[in-house]
Amino acid sequence: MGWKLAVAVGCVVAGTCSAVAYAQAPSAQPAETAQAADQVPEPRALRLLTRILRDPDRAHLLEGALVELEAMIAAGDAEAALLLGTEYANEHSALPFDPAKGVSYLEQAAVLGLPEAYLTLSQLHRREVGGLPRAKALDYLRAAADTGLDQALMPLANALRRGIYGEPDIAEAIKYYDIALEAGNTDAAIPLATLYRAGTGGPDDGARLARYLGIAADAGSNPARRSLADLYLRGVVVPPDPALAERYLRAALADGDDDAGVVLGNTLLRGQLGTGREGEGVALLQSAFDAGNTAVAALLGDAYTEGRGVTANPAKAVAILRTGVVSGDMAAKAALLNLYVLGAGRTLPPDPAAARALYDTIPADARTGNVLINGATLAAHGPSLDDYALMWTRFQGLNAMQQARTGRQILRVNRNAYVYMLQRLLTERGYYSGAMSGLLTSSTISAVNAFCVQLDIARQCRLGPLDRNTWNAIAAAGLNG
Repeated sequence: MGWKLAVAVGCVVAGTCSAVAYAQAPSAQPAETAQAADQVPEPRALRLLTRILRDPDRAHLLEGALVELEAMIAAGDAEAALLLGTEYANEHSALPFDPAKGVSYLEQAAVLGLPEAYLTLSQLHRREVGGLPRAKALDYLRAAADTGLDQALMPLANALRRGIYGEPDIAEAIKYYDIALEAGNTDAAIPLATLYRAGTGGPDDGARLARYLGIAADAGSNPARRSLADLYLRGVVVPPDPALAERYLRAALADGDDDAGVVLGNTLLRGQLGTGREGEGVALLQSAFDAGNTAVAALLGDAYTEGRGVTANPAKAVAILRTGVVSGDMAAKAALLNLYVLGAGRTLPPDPAAARALYDTIPADARTGNVLINGATLAAHGPSLDDYALMWTRFQGLNAMQQARTGRQILRVNRNAYVYMLQRLLTERGYYSGAMSGLLTSSTISAVNAFCVQLDIARQCRLGPLDRNTWNAIAAAGLNG
């Protein structure tokens, strides 16, 4: 550089400049000038220039700093271009806020070999700083990724998959996830596995789904371990392998993944990892419950109700389920409602009053499946015909499979309510014209027999209307017609 510029640089860095310095400056020497132009300023100088651009108290040095930075950029210094670009796009900088000029310098920085500048450009456009067009954010992100910049690959693939800047582009997302994975970023394996899962918008390829889950699982991803265990348990896209499923679940559990413990406990409780291990499952679920995970209350309550893996203890089941209910767990509410409606053996009789109180706390839109079935059964506990009418109304809102189960439950809790249900059903079918009394009259018996003959199930009905097999036969053959 010429002697004037050299002195200017010195003035900026030192913060002072005297007339003597100018007077004693040597005449320009071509060889030394060429050498100076090729020199890259020390990093310390760039740090000082950064402070000048960001410190209002050094505003008197700003002009000289800009001269020096421009010279550095002309010499190919990408960091200097990045600094100017960032500062011009920063509303709180000592420089005038000029996003367009900032973009220009940042683009220079990228061309000079600093692809991180593309990331900054993408972020500025994503935030629409100074009115910059948001649509260009994806272009800059792609430019950064195409240079091989690791930290741009996953954000670009995620943006393409989610359609953050327009329509999703699954094929391009897969391309960049693959590049990220090849570069050693195993985090890309999870979204890749998701995209190869059926119904997610990507290609349905079970083999690749399992492969990518395996990569993520082996890299320590606990969600991947759980997902892979599920595939091996169900034998979906991979041969069933319960032992391998257990290995993945235990690896996740050992890594502190509480959800894996719940999955493993439930799997053991259901006998999917071999018979005789239900007690291990109960122990895992009990551990989760004791640690405050009330979401397992329904699973644990069922185990104590049915005596699976532990000695049956309906009273303990109720206590566990009540804890789940207090926390707002709907599965616990449904399970506790079932116990209140049906009871459990001789030690826990039905409790219709508690069942009604609990049923009323369940929102209408949450009354599905077992709750609906038990709602109809609950009405059957009532002593009056009005209760039976409510039971019938709820019964009619069920599908055929639910009606079959509800009929069995009603027969169990109140035979008069069950007879009332038969009378309403046979009236609708045209086989009964008597009173809706809930009493097993001769006309009711005759109507049931005629219905069974018509359905060609007379043999199954031979033990009479109050036999469980009779209802099962009627439910199988006559509820849909």
